[in-house]
Amino acid sequence: MIASAPLDERSVILVAHAQTALDLLTLFLLIGFTGGIYSPLLIFVFFPIVLIGILFPPASCLIYGALVLMATGGLILMEEIDILPPRSPWSKILFLVIDLY
Repeated sequence: MIASAPLDERSVILVAHAQTALDLLTLFLLIGFTGGIYSPLLIFVFFPIVLIGILFPPASCLIYGALVLMATGGLILMEEIDILPPRSPWSKILFLVIDLY
């Protein structure tokens, strides 16, 4: 049996960051395909941020939190300027009411 080399801390942290980034990317793709800003899955963005706060230093949590806010803002912006079509049947009524005021 061949003994494997022990993992160093830096490689474990790198894998954890890669896993977190891929999890968030997958979550935002799923949110985009299931209704965009009207998706009921949007609330689940909160859970990876909590786990990041537990596992990583505070600076990493702030960086990931800022990235999540920017991604959510980008999703809203893309739906507002019609890059992504709004998927909610109520969205056209809501935008009409907002435009009237």
